[in-house]
Amino acid sequence: MAYSASNTGAALAYLSALFAGDTNDRHPYGTDPVFLRNSVLYEPDLADNVGDYYNTSGGAEEVSVTGAPFGFFHRGLQVSGVGK
Repeated sequence: MAYSASNTGAALAYLSALFAGDTNDRHPYGTDPVFLRNSVLYEPDLADNVGDYYNTSGGAEEVSVTGAPFGFFHRGLQVSGVGK
């Protein structure tokens, strides 16, 4: 696809959203293999029902800009004595 001035902004916005988590170590990453066609864990019966398992609404951080659900999420740990 050739980019022109009219669609370069859209492409830049897409790429910015796609790679937004590169410097944020708490951003979700990876892909849930149940929804990844080339995975041995792929479940075709679930593929059309991502919204049943993940929040797919606009601005939700459970799916990527491509619509694929992330596989891993940050969770803080409660560990005594850390950081003191």
